[in-house]
Amino acid sequence: MELWERIVKARTTAGISQTQVCLALGVEQSEVEAWERGEKEPSIAQMNMLCQVLGVDPEFLLTGNDRVGKFTRTYTVVVKVDRAHRDNVISGIRTFFSDSKYCIGGALPTGKLLSDCTAVEISQALDFLIQQVAENDTVILCKRLPYNSMVNTLDMFYCKGSVYAYFDEDGTSLGQLLQKEPAERYIYGEPRFSSAKGIAKPPVPPISQTPWQPPQQAAAGKSGDGTVRTLVIIALVLLIIVLIIALL
Repeated sequence: MELWERIVKARTTAGISQTQVCLALGVEQSEVEAWERGEKEPSIAQMNMLCQVLGVDPEFLLTGNDRVGKFTRTYTVVVKVDRAHRDNVISGIRTFFSDSKYCIGGALPTGKLLSDCTAVEISQALDFLIQQVAENDTVILCKRLPYNSMVNTLDMFYCKGSVYAYFDEDGTSLGQLLQKEPAERYIYGEPRFSSAKGIAKPPVPPISQTPWQPPQQAAAGKSGDGTVRTLVIIALVLLIIVLIIALL
């Protein structure tokens, strides 16, 4: 597969039009058309921006390396609702729908592309999901997310709630998805490894239920240091007194 074929594949998989690519990169449509016909190639800067817009890793676009199909497939993201962290989950859902970097190329759980939705439809979808969070243990946040958008979404939910990404499969219900092995996941309170960034995030530190107490050994050491200091001061005072008497 040539570079131009990978560009076309990534764009169509993400559900993004040439016009949307042009607007995002600030180039003429004739430029994008030339890339997709193999007549020209994007510059390095344009290639980096193109990867972000299409939601693919630069390695795939440059080399075609996609052994497991993670860059050429899209994902359904499922949120696990923990009652204790319900408000955090709702905050994550609101962030998802308000920041375009999370939902580039994504679709509502109904299957309609977010790029085709009006502001009213997005608002209605948000209200519906928040209601679902109040009533269910798991909810589908979004479908048809390209790889980078999916990774950004999982990273955004860090310390908000558990979230799972499954390869999209037409006609698969939520129950069927949950029986499969997720392609990516972040479980609340555990380290999150982002294969796109290569960063392992630290786990959430546990909240101590008892006041902090200094180690006994350290306390004993500090007490001993204080005793020695006191004895040294007394010895110096006695020495000064002896010297004064001798001078008299």
